[in-house]
Amino acid sequence: ARYTDWLETAAGQYQEAAELLRAVADQTITGHERLFDDVTRTTYSDGTAVVVNFGEQAVTVDGAELPAESFRVNRG
Repeated sequence: ARYTDWLETAAGQYQEAAELLRAVADQTITGHERLFDDVTRTTYSDGTAVVVNFGEQAVTVDGAELPAESFRVNRG
């Protein structure tokens, strides 16, 4: 496969991850839990929680849909 086929997607994913990591870089992880087989929540010392859906199906977490293969940041 040619890298140009996925370069734009990879760059977008990098930007999303970098933004999240900047927000919690000085925070301590205070909790990590498995909500479903393919869904985890990591909580940081400032109350920020990151929910990640590694699965191929959307799930409902805390009353909101989380699409497949995505994550959501809930600021503390």
